[in-house]
Amino acid sequence: MKILEIGQEIESLLKSDSDFSKIAFNYLKNSNLSYSLKELEEFMMSWSLDNPTLPDQVNVYNGFGQPPLTLFNNGSFVVDLYFWQTLDTSLHSHSFSGAFKVLHGKSLHEVYKITKTEEYFPDIFKSDLSLDTKETLNVGDVREIKRGLGFSHRVLHEINPTVTLCIRTVNDKTPQWHHFDNGLSIQKVSPEASDIKRLSILDYIYIQDEDRAENYVTSLLNSFSPSLTMNLYEQLSYDQMGLSEETVEYFFSKVVDKYGKTCWYKTYMESFN
Repeated sequence: MKILEIGQEIESLLKSDSDFSKIAFNYLKNSNLSYSLKELEEFMMSWSLDNPTLPDQVNVYNGFGQPPLTLFNNGSFVVDLYFWQTLDTSLHSHSFSGAFKVLHGKSLHEVYKITKTEEYFPDIFKSDLSLDTKETLNVGDVREIKRGLGFSHRVLHEINPTVTLCIRTVNDKTPQWHHFDNGLSIQKVSPEASDIKRLSILDYIYIQDEDRAENYVTSLLNSFSPSLTMNLYEQLSYDQMGLSEETVEYFFSKVVDKYGKTCWYKTYMESFN
């Protein structure tokens, strides 16, 4: 399939131009990537089985794509294929740059202007959200992705499934943000293996000795940034990551003890009501 050649072709184009998002956009715009849903599904199944070792997968547990497939990864950029089975993705700003193309389905694309109004922490702030662009993306449509708060968007997938192809950079240092509709913005942080390991230690200690767990969880939360804490809070709400249900509830209660009376946490909880 042509999409397996994209990585090498982008590498060649980068030798003469360093503007990655422009290269990715022009490549997708000018490429004839026309496949039926059945062809894409058959490709997904055969590709996953015919390759004993897959490229390093960028999205594994975070639900961005159902499923997401990394077809090419050279450590600098990736070629991802996303099958979307849910209605929408959250309003967010990216840490990376690139472009995406709709291969199947239809999506409502909204681009917002984010204006920071109050900073609670370097990784959590309040903002005004204003809709800048609202459009329908159909098969063949391509949009550029810019990194940072200057490009904040939401994609509502109106057909199940919708399939998109994305060429984007990886390992960028720019923060990625999740913007809630009530104006709270929290930096998107993926937990490291060491963070998850510390939670598994909490799981053990809490089962053995709750008094010792109290000291451990207090030190643990003091070592976590507010955004990491809230990202773990969200992730544990739908995936216990191997922890017991009792420990997850205990961790949640300690997060509430630490932040529950703050203005930003109340705003956070309001976003789910």
